[in-house]
Amino acid sequence: MNISQKMTTLITLLALALATVPSQAVIKANTNRTNSTIFTDGNLHSIPLNNSGATTLAFTTGANNQKVVITFNAECSVAGTDHVTWLDVDILVDGVIVAPSSSDNAFCTDHGTGALDSWVSAVTVVVYTVPLAGNHAVEVHGTLKVFDAGDQWRIDDSTTLVTQ
Repeated sequence: MNISQKMTTLITLLALALATVPSQAVIKANTNRTNSTIFTDGNLHSIPLNNSGATTLAFTTGANNQKVVITFNAECSVAGTDHVTWLDVDILVDGVIVAPSSSDNAFCTDHGTGALDSWVSAVTVVVYTVPLAGNHAVEVHGTLKVFDAGDQWRIDDSTTLVTQ
């Protein structure tokens, strides 16, 4: 193989290697909340996503069947006395619960003390194919499972992020 063929092969291999480098995620929407929120029942609640109390985060897709990654993280604590009470967190896009959140994921749990202690910084991530291009909304719902009178949960210091 002569020098010209070697250079052509090297340039071709370099181009192929660069073509396989993953592209950087594009942030479609994000919000932070530093205010705490406490709920004292077993009902479903829309979790505030910013300090103004908004419970939806808008984002836009430019094509049909576009995949997005939605991340919700927050400081979390559950007060219960039975070691089985847990906070279920669901991420919804346009009112539809996105798996794996699907009403059965423990975001944080009680530690049997009956107090809002044993804080964790928890995160849940979903990947969703948005069927139609246009404007969309993310919501995060929380429900205290295995609720007993006196149980409560608190969310604080959260971030909601939509990337493509």
